Amino acid sequence: MPEERSSYPDDIHAAQSATFAASVRAAADLEPDPTEAEQMIATLLAESPEFRGLWDDHEVRLCRQETTSLLHPTAGRVDFDCEVIFSHDQRQRMLVFTARNDEDLRSLVTSGRPGDNAG
Repeated sequence: MPEERSSYPDDIHAAQSATFAASVRAAADLEPDPTEAEQMIATLLAESPEFRGLWDDHEVRLCRQETTSLLHPTAGRVDFDCEVIFSHDQRQRMLVFTARNDEDLRSLVTSGRPGDNAG
């Protein structure tokens, strides 16, 4: 399992992987020079059975809104709403994360502060 994946709770891996594969397919379709995207996709297809299976689903989507969760080292699991804002040509995107509840936000803000007993 890639190290980055450990930042996410196990129960969202399948949905997040499907979103990633569908977003890669959508982004590759928008790329004016597809060479770099084609190389990345070829590598993923060769090295990841999970990606290969998702790629075979042929799902395409540019996500505008979704939910996700992260495993913060001191705050623990934090659930977010994520809004995706695309540039005019849709080649760049900005992600805006908003904690889904006040307790998650409070945990994030206070985690790691001196005297904090959380985590």
